[in-house]
Amino acid sequence: RRCVQETDQRRVHGILEMSMNILGIVMIAFSFTRAWTPIAHGVEYHYERLADPNDVFIVRVDRSSPVPIIDTTVAYEKVKGAREKTTSMYARYNDTITSWDNEEWSGLRYKTIAAVNGYYFNMQTGEWISGGIANGNYVHRFDDMVKKSGFGSGYAIRRDRNVFIGECVAHTAPKNNIVVTSKGSLKVTVDGINIPKKKDSLIIYTPQYDAETKEEAAGIEIVVELKGPLGISTEKKPSQGKVIEVRKNKGKTLIPFDAVVLSADGAKATQLGNLVPGDEIKIYQDMEQFDEATCSHKIENGSWENTFSSLGGAYHYLQNGKRVIYKDTIRHPRTAMAYNKNYIYFYVVDGRTSKSRGMTIDELSNFAASFLKATDGIALDGGGSSTMVVDGRIKNFPSDGAERTVSNAVVIAIPVPRETSKKFSHGEKVVLSEKADFYGGPGTNFHKHGTFPHGATGVIESHKLAGIRAKGKFWWKVKVEHLQGWVCEESLKKMQSQQLLIPFHNITLILMRKLSLIHISEPTRPRLISYAVFCLKKK
Repeated sequence: RRCVQETDQRRVHGILEMSMNILGIVMIAFSFTRAWTPIAHGVEYHYERLADPNDVFIVRVDRSSPVPIIDTTVAYEKVKGAREKTTSMYARYNDTITSWDNEEWSGLRYKTIAAVNGYYFNMQTGEWISGGIANGNYVHRFDDMVKKSGFGSGYAIRRDRNVFIGECVAHTAPKNNIVVTSKGSLKVTVDGINIPKKKDSLIIYTPQYDAETKEEAAGIEIVVELKGPLGISTEKKPSQGKVIEVRKNKGKTLIPFDAVVLSADGAKATQLGNLVPGDEIKIYQDMEQFDEATCSHKIENGSWENTFSSLGGAYHYLQNGKRVIYKDTIRHPRTAMAYNKNYIYFYVVDGRTSKSRGMTIDELSNFAASFLKATDGIALDGGGSSTMVVDGRIKNFPSDGAERTVSNAVVIAIPVPRETSKKFSHGEKVVLSEKADFYGGPGTNFHKHGTFPHGATGVIESHKLAGIRAKGKFWWKVKVEHLQGWVCEESLKKMQSQQLLIPFHNITLILMRKLSLIHISEPTRPRLISYAVFCLKKK
């Protein structure tokens, strides 16, 4: 009887223990799924406190929602080397124009919702370590044929909302060329993007490089106005544009937001030496993709075409539902991305404190597989860089004790419809009502290209984004003498009929009819905005 009684007690105890375990699992799953907080249509936030102990901060994007946008941000729009806080990039990208809805500029704007820090960078110079695509622009090349396991290329998000993690890649010459269709299909191979020009090379500079090229005077620089961002494209569907300026042996060429600069040296400069404004250009740049482990087996369906945003990554810890074990034993703060068929996740793990110790890569993959139910994942930059921003505020506690400046970040946003002003029209003459900065594109997030003086007169240029709203203001492309740029509407006014336009080199003066000009000095700074001394007397 005692044996039967003890057996029954053990059975009851086992049933209760099993029930509690099941209940615990259910409660964990329930608490995890129930605690998601909507922060925008198709975007949710969650904080998870783990027992090990660790604090995890997660944003997920619903892949079935047509609303959210995931993009790459560039510190101060200087991929050549700059550092900026993730919170600053979050704020700076808010209310800026995007090419998300198509491959051209439509005037759609961002409303930023969340952000995390991006990938590795040179701590001294701010230069990117790996490749990246921002707002449809291929701004920094991924390294060719990286054979280190887990360090192939990075994650990529296409405009059709498909997401993948790239493997070993190579930029082969047949897939990277410019073609001048108006010159009998002249073809020249592209040697790089946003890097210093070398002998006999052709480098493309995008607006994310800096305000202007930094090349020496030797060679040729050709400004090509494009129909849309210069991204990954194929010979069958290349980026297209036309030459708007050719500068020989000058360098320091301004880069408008809707253009690129082709900078060539030596033999390639000679090949492009006969180009003139109006020539039509096609540019295609594509990559071949190979297996990540050996870089020897070509992946036939590994096209990056139509990728909208991308960043490098390390430790491809989840691949098609299988965890990759790296036997990493050091716990650090982590930033990572993961996805499954339903969601794309970006998450940050705090570390290096008694409250949150951080994770190894294997713990990171276990969390992604167990909690997030992800099938694929890759790590981003961690350590003191790990930062998550939601609604403009930092959610985690960076291990440096304060937010670190980084070279790039990931921003999650929702689109805001196009809004335009009808105050001016193409060809209309305007006057600068105040001293005003002009930019490479419509918005203060673009590089400043110069300053127009108070009273300068110009003409409204034709552009598909004329009068577009961005960064809280309406913007117009204005030409003053040979200089042009985007000026906010509040700094412009229509020229009155009684005003007289008198151009002189780099400055334009507005004189009322009751005044006559008796003297004017030479300009102080040729080619740039300069100031002259003049005298007026009453008639």
